[in-house]
Amino acid sequence: MAVSARVGWALVGTGAIARSRVAPAIASHRGSRIVAVVSSSAARAAELAAATSARACTALAEALDDGAVDAVYVGTTNDLHAEQAIACLRAGRHVLCEKPLALTLADADAMLAAAAAAGRTLAVNHHLRAAESLGRMRSLLAAGAVGAPLLVRSLHRCHVRPERRGGWRMTDASRGAGAILDLTVHTADAVRFVCGRDVTSVCGCAAEAGFGQDGIEGAVAGSMRLDGDLLASFADAYSALPALSVVEVHGEDGCLRGRGVLDGGSRATIELHDGRAAEGNPPRSSLRAVEIRDDPYVRTVERFAAAVRGAGEPAATGVDGRRSLAVALALRAAVAGRLDCAPVE
Repeated sequence: MAVSARVGWALVGTGAIARSRVAPAIASHRGSRIVAVVSSSAARAAELAAATSARACTALAEALDDGAVDAVYVGTTNDLHAEQAIACLRAGRHVLCEKPLALTLADADAMLAAAAAAGRTLAVNHHLRAAESLGRMRSLLAAGAVGAPLLVRSLHRCHVRPERRGGWRMTDASRGAGAILDLTVHTADAVRFVCGRDVTSVCGCAAEAGFGQDGIEGAVAGSMRLDGDLLASFADAYSALPALSVVEVHGEDGCLRGRGVLDGGSRATIELHDGRAAEGNPPRSSLRAVEIRDDPYVRTVERFAAAVRGAGEPAATGVDGRRSLAVALALRAAVAGRLDCAPVE
């Protein structure tokens, strides 16, 4: 089916990200419009549909019967991603799926196969890849700003509002709850993107840390080995404190640090500390502290819509989603089995 003059979207799921980030991003894009909103709750579907001048639906099939729907944002709970995305792809729609792409690699592979068979775009909402801050860090590293990378360090303290504490992301194992599939999958993707390398193995430990329940982790820490034997340490946790995130890359000639780059906000700062300058040598870069304000969700929508029209690729492809999911699942296996290190498939 041909894409409309403006990409027509169906939003499947009416959670916080759909309401506060994705729907506004689509509404701000001149080449997109929201056609339908799908929720198992008629009231929630009607509420978001009214706010976006869209049609309210209580079943995915209703939206897929609408010829004005070109693309679907799948923003339901993790356990529904594969089934719903495959149904959309088989119906000839392009899909932007919330992360994690799926709960198993078999499901992720089935989603990729469905996209290939249908000739449609499958992307995953690893929106941080579209952030200008991480993009600039990636470019600086590729240009040799810190010399050969030696070590990566990341920290993500995710603020949990009181009304969200005890929600399914912290309590429902059947839906893929826990910090690993919620936070570390983003961290892994961001580290892969910034460094331009894939993860080959991962190890770590986890704890409920006051937020998880019945063995579901609220905090996790560990390390990843990337191609070229680059090591990355990470710590991700839910917290009642304000959001805090840092990604650092230490190299032979200096350190590149990004603050506020993992928490999804619109404000981040990147700094380049030149080790050569400290030794009395001429600085290799004038960058010291640059504040960047942008909305990675808007950029994600822009790039997805362009890809749907055949212009480039989305910020994070289905393959990107599959690879970062593989890191998260390997970490879960390492944590559960207390393995020294788990290989990434």
